[in-house]
Amino acid sequence: GSGSNFATDKKDYQGRPVLVTSRSLSAVPWVLVYTVSYDEALGEAEARFQTLTIVLWLVIVLLAVIIAAVWYYGSSRRASQAAYQFNQMATKYQEQSNLLQLVTDSQPTSIFILDKDDKYRFANRQAAKDAGIPAPEMIGKPIANVLGPAAAKRVVRLNHQAMDENRTVTEYGPVEAGSKTKIVQSEHIPLKGTAGGVSGVLAVEDDITDFVTERERRARNLNQLVKTLVDVVDKRDPFAAQHSARVAQVARAVAKEMNLSDVEIETAEIAGNLLNLGKILIPESVLAKTEGLTDEERGMIRNSIMTSADLIKGIEFDGPVVETLQQAQANFDGSGNPPLKGDDIVVTARIIAVANAFIGMISDRAFRQALSIDQAIEALLKGVNKSFDRRVVAALINYLDNHGGREALAGAAPKTE
Repeated sequence: GSGSNFATDKKDYQGRPVLVTSRSLSAVPWVLVYTVSYDEALGEAEARFQTLTIVLWLVIVLLAVIIAAVWYYGSSRRASQAAYQFNQMATKYQEQSNLLQLVTDSQPTSIFILDKDDKYRFANRQAAKDAGIPAPEMIGKPIANVLGPAAAKRVVRLNHQAMDENRTVTEYGPVEAGSKTKIVQSEHIPLKGTAGGVSGVLAVEDDITDFVTERERRARNLNQLVKTLVDVVDKRDPFAAQHSARVAQVARAVAKEMNLSDVEIETAEIAGNLLNLGKILIPESVLAKTEGLTDEERGMIRNSIMTSADLIKGIEFDGPVVETLQQAQANFDGSGNPPLKGDDIVVTARIIAVANAFIGMISDRAFRQALSIDQAIEALLKGVNKSFDRRVVAALINYLDNHGGREALAGAAPKTE
């Protein structure tokens, strides 16, 4: 039989790479050998393979470039979008900040924000003016460094109270401002942070010095007017001299015992002083009578309190002075004039009713001697829930027994045995 072989790594006698194939002959012991040049046999395939390899690498490189470009474009676009959104938010924040600055700068009050470390986060024009430095320079600085430790102490105290109690804290009072003292009303409002809890405090300080000064001036003028009118009445009614002043004294003390507001205390006192103003229109001959008053004359005296209210209707008071005098003769059970009942009667009128009756009982009159303080108290207790409010009578007794009322009124009543 015969066989064949194939070899690819041979060289011919000239040293050229060749492909060798051989075949043995069966009839004779010979082997037939054929050689083919490597370049002729496989050159074209090798060239195609190299071309294919190059193309494949080019494709891989191109794909890598495309992937890198797509990734870069995506990242760049995301970055651009993020940058755009950030710029939009920054612009919006700046617009809001500018609006806040514009609005607060137009206010005559000092407005600023301190964080939990007592450092400025915001200040309007008036706050900067009070501090004496531009607003931008205040931001980030502790208030003690800007205003000084003494001036900052009050603000820090109120701010921390607002944060600790998580509520608005208001204070009214004098504040040292250099060599001057001004009256300031301040509000300290806790601010909530983005993560919850309190992040700082908004402080609003209003200088009300001019308002308070004007109010005090008006009060002095009004008090002088009241004093003048009371003096006129006292001179015309010798039997009731100092009656109004004593009613005012007791009315003020009772209002304080009841923990009423400053305006209500002042209202009770003024109404007490003006109680008998209407007697200016009653003839002196009637006021000087010791007995034998006609029904008409009694009616004039009884209605003099309502006349007092009519005479002062045109005067502006802080509290309901006119209403107090108009309702001073109303009975607690609704049987008086006007026919108001219980708490429908203004509290200052209920106080005047008790104070007027009490002073009348412990004062000498032409037709009777004064009662002792204890006798007057007993009479008032009999009228509780009828003519008088129990709470007012109780406050009067507490004033007399526990807060020096008896001593203060010693000149208005005889000593009890």
